[in-house]
Amino acid sequence: MSAPAVKLGGPAPHEDRALLEANLSLVAEREGQLYQRVYAIMFREHPEADQLFLQYGEERQAEMLSETFTSVFDLLDGESWTPGHVQAMGERHRHGYVVRDEMYAWFSDAIVAALREVSGDAWTAATEAAWERALDAVNALMTGRG
Repeated sequence: MSAPAVKLGGPAPHEDRALLEANLSLVAEREGQLYQRVYAIMFREHPEADQLFLQYGEERQAEMLSETFTSVFDLLDGESWTPGHVQAMGERHRHGYVVRDEMYAWFSDAIVAALREVSGDAWTAATEAAWERALDAVNALMTGRG
């Protein structure tokens, strides 16, 4: 039995999940390498981040984005193990990779910007709000605020 879904604000988690799932499906049809767009945006906006992330190959960068999406959906689904797992991952990032708390927002902002670009006219305020709520919940856990 799963735990109650993390309260993300706004509509019920299942409504956010449906919005996010539909958006990711659309984006996957239009953009095969979303991670490249995400990192390009982040490095353009925050060039100081490139040294931290560029040490990893593209395959690992793609995995990091995939792990973020997995965390979002697992939180929305109320998977009981997810908060502890995400918190532990945040600890590893802070101590092992010297990731600063503000860097999570940089990554989230780049994700939202990339999704918005690829979505084009299909992007809505509701979709943006759902992504922001979900990514804020992940970031709160990663930084120990959740």
